[in-house]
Amino acid sequence: MTVSNVRHGDVVLVPFPLNSPTSTQRRPAVVVSGDYFNSGTSEVIIAPITGHGRASPRIGDYSVMDWENAGLLGPSTVRARLTTLRSSHLLRKLGALSRRDIEGLSQWLRRVMEL
Repeated sequence: MTVSNVRHGDVVLVPFPLNSPTSTQRRPAVVVSGDYFNSGTSEVIIAPITGHGRASPRIGDYSVMDWENAGLLGPSTVRARLTTLRSSHLLRKLGALSRRDIEGLSQWLRRVMEL
């Protein structure tokens, strides 16, 4: 996957642990960096996504409302654990957040980062 086709709000599959392209485990994440950053660097800023059933809510979590349209397998939560990752480590695009989830995610980022 190249950085030129990764956009803010895309749901992508990444190796886990991160920065280990040879890892056999894979996890979903959402691209939170803007398109300007994504197209101007060889990196993206992502936030991990986890399933509701496997995770206790934490301060800073964002519940994805339209998880089906985002290519996720079930109800999911975006965690406030931002990571910069080389775009070459992205495995594939699963989908994209809906407009209302992108707006909710933007509010979430402003609250988490106190912007």
